[in-house]
Amino acid sequence: HQASNATDQVTASIQTVREAASESGTAADELLTASREIAERSNSMKSSIDGFLTNIRSL
Repeated sequence: HQASNATDQVTASIQTVREAASESGTAADELLTASREIAERSNSMKSSIDGFLTNIRSL
């Protein structure tokens, strides 16, 4: 009886770890996507600022 309970607890623990790992993977993917979007926007902003400064310098 105790061995059965211990096995059930181990199985439940493994499932909990599996779910946590899956959630962590999803969160990491979302963070990567957000980081890429920020990098793209930063590059776009830099280009706009560089163009603006070039125009100002030519005045």
